[in-house]
Amino acid sequence: MALLIGLDGEMSDSDLDKGAVLIQIGVCDDYDHTFESLIGHEAGWYKTEKASSVHRIPNEDILAAEPADQVDRRLRRWLEDRLFEAADRNEHTGLRPFIPVGWNVGGFDMPFVRAFLPQSCELISRRSLDLNALCYAFEDARVTYQGERRSFHGWKKLAHNHAGNILGEPNWHDALFDAQAALQAYNFLTMAFLAIDYSPNL
Repeated sequence: MALLIGLDGEMSDSDLDKGAVLIQIGVCDDYDHTFESLIGHEAGWYKTEKASSVHRIPNEDILAAEPADQVDRRLRRWLEDRLFEAADRNEHTGLRPFIPVGWNVGGFDMPFVRAFLPQSCELISRRSLDLNALCYAFEDARVTYQGERRSFHGWKKLAHNHAGNILGEPNWHDALFDAQAALQAYNFLTMAFLAIDYSPNL
């Protein structure tokens, strides 16, 4: 059985190949368990002003934070604890049971997570649940919501608004908030699908 986790990272830039680094990780499950940590780096890491203006994490906080290997060990223990709880619920899991959920989580976040948190990634599937893909699929299938067909951007806005309403005061681009918002967005899109009004293009 797969275990869905909201997952989000904040990075010093979008380009891992140029030396961008993972500076914050947020993970959550559907049982109100959360993990969040800054990830420390020595001075001189590759960063851009554009990324800094998005995540707003001061350089001094990154310099003072735990290094990646220590964060990796703590996150690995957190994931293992979730596995023990799944076993208590009689949920049988595989070798890489955790499926990350998020917006472009497989294409953007997970390469950084694999690079900086490799022990934890031994428990995280190479598969991911990309919310962008769901929104594109809903648009293509002409799924309606409250009687209206929605575009990709319309579905994404609905999902974002739902997550914001559930979580309260928005704190976008904080890794944990974004991870929790991803799970809430997934829950919304799932409920919309279960109440599906499918209008195929015949």
